Amino acid sequence: MPEELYFRVLAHTKDYFGTFRWMDIHFFPFYMQHNNMVVPLSNQEYTIMYILFKNKGRIVSRSEISLALWDRNKPDSRAIDMHISSLRKKLQKIGNNRRFFIETIHGKGYLVSEPFVSCKMGP
Repeated sequence: MPEELYFRVLAHTKDYFGTFRWMDIHFFPFYMQHNNMVVPLSNQEYTIMYILFKNKGRIVSRSEISLALWDRNKPDSRAIDMHISSLRKKLQKIGNNRRFFIETIHGKGYLVSEPFVSCKMGP
């Protein structure tokens, strides 16, 4: 089963995955947390947020995200747009309708418009 393999790999490589904080939301592999509210994240959603975090202040292209998610560029796929849309909804939900933006830069990619205020990488 692919999920079982994924979790076995994750168990042995957990130091690779970082946690980080954006404003007052903490991101962990598979969920984000604000105060006592926990919202699950898919692996793809977490990976996209992690990429945007690691490249804060820089536009991240769709092809960069596609390569990180699937090891290949999928130029005609709308999957990234669907994951971004889902992330925006979850961020709005967890932020009590505060505005957290993942900006779409037409023809270029995505950019996080609010600065990440701190970072703790690792377990």
